[in-house]
Amino acid sequence: MTRHVCPGEDGREPVPDPAQTMPGRGFYCCQAPQCIRNFGKYKGWRKKCQGERRGRQQASG
Repeated sequence: MTRHVCPGEDGREPVPDPAQTMPGRGFYCCQAPQCIRNFGKYKGWRKKCQGERRGRQQASG
């Protein structure tokens, strides 16, 4: 399984995390071609990452 994390402020897609050590909410995908294709279509990460961005803003603000 490969792990992806929420993108930074200017990111548009989840960022791959091959070492699985980056902070933040992780999304996992297996290596099957069908899973990789479906992961590219999955947009639910935007809503999940939105809460993470709010937490960063509150912590820094």
